[in-house]
Amino acid sequence: MRMKYKIYGDRNLIVDVLEGLITIDDLFRHNKYLVENEDVKNIERVLTNVVNAEFNFTKNEFDEYIRKLVERQITPVRWAIYTASPKHVVYSHFIKFTEKYRKSIKIFSTIEGCINYLEVLYNIDEFNDADFISMD
Repeated sequence: MRMKYKIYGDRNLIVDVLEGLITIDDLFRHNKYLVENEDVKNIERVLTNVVNAEFNFTKNEFDEYIRKLVERQITPVRWAIYTASPKHVVYSHFIKFTEKYRKSIKIFSTIEGCINYLEVLYNIDEFNDADFISMD
């Protein structure tokens, strides 16, 4: 499991990357870390990359995670989820269909779709920037 994020203040964007085997505890820790970070509170755009993640949790566990997410997290104006897996799409839709996130989340299989939706410049190579903050 590997989780990291980077804030691009000049673009009003936070990018987070989840890789490897991801458990529900990892998601809770990831969310708590971001919610408690003062620098994240005013960011309006989120790009979440789960292309190289493997989800290892049940639907019931994920439902509980969504419930906590809705309670705690500030709602981004736009949240793009970048994925390559049908399983990721299904789980992403569970979040998307909650009232709080219905209008802000979109799911994409290309980085171009993400950046067009977010209306921000971002290059796929930036996922490899050395200054991401690790949440491992």
